Amino acid sequence: MALGKAAVALEQPFATAAALRLVLLAYGAWQDAYLEVKYTDLDYSVFTDGAELVVAGRCPYERPTYRYTPLLALLLTPNIWLHGAFGKLLFSGADLAVGALLRAILLRRRVPGRLALRCACVWLFNPLVLNVSTRGNFESLIALLVLASLLALLSKRLLLAACLLAASAHLKPFTVIYLPAFLVCIDAEFAGGAGPAAEPLPALPAARRAAPRAPPHPPRLAQLCGAARRRLREVARSLSNPHPYPHPHPHPQPQPQPHPSPSPSPSPSP
Repeated sequence: MALGKAAVALEQPFATAAALRLVLLAYGAWQDAYLEVKYTDLDYSVFTDGAELVVAGRCPYERPTYRYTPLLALLLTPNIWLHGAFGKLLFSGADLAVGALLRAILLRRRVPGRLALRCACVWLFNPLVLNVSTRGNFESLIALLVLASLLALLSKRLLLAACLLAASAHLKPFTVIYLPAFLVCIDAEFAGGAGPAAEPLPALPAARRAAPRAPPHPPRLAQLCGAARRRLREVARSLSNPHPYPHPHPHPQPQPQPHPSPSPSPSPSP
């Protein structure tokens, strides 16, 4: 019973995300039919034209604005002989697969199951992701290949990881920026090879290992504290003295000279 409840709790977000994408696809078909501004991305019509050329046995690059891999046109040939919304369904399904891969990678990294499912829901119910995939953009295929290569790398399936990353770079070359991170993760230990074993560190002698570190000598510490206290007292005393450091050779102050009093004038003789 508990296992069944867990399975239902796991499937419910993915089922809700799939239903939401189907609603947006139906709304997109209505908007394309009745409104002047189309819901479908302009590039989707370019993909479909390239697929039509492939079905006719011609090169998709005969379409003037087709600048994608020919594998994309080959992948979307059901748009011609099955239904025009096949590509949108494919891209929306890739969205759901990306959410499942995100959850699987997080579980492999020992993230709790409930938290891993919440992180997957951040992708599944992201409005930007919903809009991009249901309008007919193939970015979800690139995300699917990159995450699948990452999961293969974590599973130590290096050849599969390399093929998936190369396929994503074939769709859009910017995914090669992940290649250095993949190469850093690969070494002899990761790949399961028998690389040179690291030499163990030499063990410390038993006496050295058991001897605790001696604390600083108490008398020496007391001397340092006493010297610090004396220095602080000197600083406090110097701050309280307005002239703590008199000039060693003060200039002599000039003494004021007394002004001579005027001599009395001689009196006239009789």
